[in-house]
Amino acid sequence: MKLSILLLGFALVACTPKSVIAPEGGGVAKRVAMAECGATSGEDCRLQGEGIAFEVRYGTEAPDVLTAKIDVVLPGDATLQTIEEEMSGVMAPPSLQDLDGDGRAELLVPLYTGNVNTNYAVWHQAVATEPFVRAGELSGVDFGLAENGFIFASGRSSAASWQIDYFRMNGSTLNAVASVTVTAEEADSAGNVISSKCEATDAGAMTSLGMTPEDLDQTFCGDAVAKSIFAP
Repeated sequence: MKLSILLLGFALVACTPKSVIAPEGGGVAKRVAMAECGATSGEDCRLQGEGIAFEVRYGTEAPDVLTAKIDVVLPGDATLQTIEEEMSGVMAPPSLQDLDGDGRAELLVPLYTGNVNTNYAVWHQAVATEPFVRAGELSGVDFGLAENGFIFASGRSSAASWQIDYFRMNGSTLNAVASVTVTAEEADSAGNVISSKCEATDAGAMTSLGMTPEDLDQTFCGDAVAKSIFAP
């Protein structure tokens, strides 16, 4: 699994995310050279997307809390908008990933890291050149677009148990549809898991998508992400 993210019940940082839209025809500023965003947070950096860039600048509002102000920059150096989020206990900078497979990357801003999982704000752009909208939050260690067509977010809840939450992008809003818990049941003498169980729970799919309990089990426990948790 590639490293990344999922939704668990961690306490979130108290923050008020902001998005300030630049005036039409305005917002042009001379750009200062910035290093590309690397593996750690806290240093000003630049993310380069497809035809759009993100300039990340940090400030300290309170002890152990960073404020990330992110200018969304269009070709020609015009600022489309400025996004602001608070971060606490995170080591990673904002990143880009196309979660819903529409060809445009979502902006992922880390907010809070627990013992294992990190909570992220997801900013979604429905149409190129239009402002980003805060779609919701995901938390965990791995996430992306599952083979079943839903956005997945997986995180570890214990040494022997993982939770995978599944979502769909409804317009510019992340809607939960289901959750599965994969638990190890038996291990060999070397500690390798040789049997596990998967339990699927409805989080909206039965109402919004007309799924039955059998559909939940087949669609989500049968997904490659769930099957890979304890795979050798």
